[in-house]
Amino acid sequence: PSRETSGFSIAWEQGVDVSEQKVTDGGGRFRVYQVSGIVLAVLFLALGVAAFLAGGGPIIAAIAVIGGLTVLVVSIVTMVRS
Repeated sequence: PSRETSGFSIAWEQGVDVSEQKVTDGGGRFRVYQVSGIVLAVLFLALGVAAFLAGGGPIIAAIAVIGGLTVLVVSIVTMVRS
């Protein structure tokens, strides 16, 4: 490495993490859980609308929509906080 940017190259040679975002082991696994939670939420919302349009009743549709919105909110909050 060149010595033009000595602070970066010294840190790089010593193995210091100079990036602003630190990645820890297992972080990718939680991201997969969060994205799959969002996909599950969209599925629940779609099933709720389909159930209502198919004549399944407003209570069944409301349960699916509320469940979907809850999963969506939890997934987004955990994604933002992590």
